[in-house]
Amino acid sequence: MLSKPETPYKPFPLFQLPIIVTTEVLLCLSPLEVINISRVTSRTKNVVKTLLPQKLRDEFKTCVKFLHGPRILVKYSNAESQTVVFRTNQQSVTAPSPNVLDDCINLVEYITDLFNTPIYFIGIDVTLFKNQHQSIIDWLFSKQDTVQNFLIRGKNVSTETFSAVWNRIRKVERCLGLDMVVEDNFQCDILFDLPELYINYSNWFNIDKLLKCDCVKLFLFLSSLRPADLNRFFRSWLLSETNARLTLLTVEIDSRDLLEQILDLPEESIDESEDNIREHAKKDEICRRELKIKRNDGKKAVLTTRFIPRLQRLDLIMRVI
Repeated sequence: MLSKPETPYKPFPLFQLPIIVTTEVLLCLSPLEVINISRVTSRTKNVVKTLLPQKLRDEFKTCVKFLHGPRILVKYSNAESQTVVFRTNQQSVTAPSPNVLDDCINLVEYITDLFNTPIYFIGIDVTLFKNQHQSIIDWLFSKQDTVQNFLIRGKNVSTETFSAVWNRIRKVERCLGLDMVVEDNFQCDILFDLPELYINYSNWFNIDKLLKCDCVKLFLFLSSLRPADLNRFFRSWLLSETNARLTLLTVEIDSRDLLEQILDLPEESIDESEDNIREHAKKDEICRRELKIKRNDGKKAVLTTRFIPRLQRLDLIMRVI
């Protein structure tokens, strides 16, 4: 009589192991594996919550994206890759159904409770989620007082829509991203005071807003600032009149031929150290000039202008040293 063939895979009695061994096994798992194990039963969730060290939980960063469709991603804070925990295949032409949205929010609730950590990043397309974005933000800040990173995306965003979103945001601890194409009559009187501010399609961010901005790092892409505006900004900074906290500014413009007008600065503000002005070229990138300037209080900055022929774009970078 033939014997019954052995099962190729045998169950692994994880929760029958000593506590120290079980903890070591959990430490070797990916965020998604930890979540999946915890969802087997209520007992496994309690075991995971009990044994998973808080130090490791703090390494988990939960990111929620209401962009093309609801997505939840979990990553380690020191890792580039992210684990997709939840996503929908629904196309972005229409807003996801309430059931999909509820499923996403319920799973976020579960994950943040399991890891005992807040939501690290949230991104919302206020056009796609035009009927839900306010309730999503209210839900976020009913769970926590602040969020590290916040992204607002949309097309033809009106002043009223942006104000409704902004007035619901309590506090962004680290970085605010604005990836919005706005209406022609868009108005924004907000005085941004953030560690980092990224603005794509920043044609609405004029010189007055730049001078009043009190961010540490500022990135302006597809800017409509004129050479005279940028010259005015640099002269104001050199006199310590504005932007006291600024350590990095990146502006993307299309005014390569007017570079000399931008850098027409007082002679006393030019750092006369050796090799102050440099011009060099790289493949697909021509660095027009690197110039050191000195503020009236002695603080210095390096201005780098970089023209990229392939994109017909001029990047102007100011780094305070």
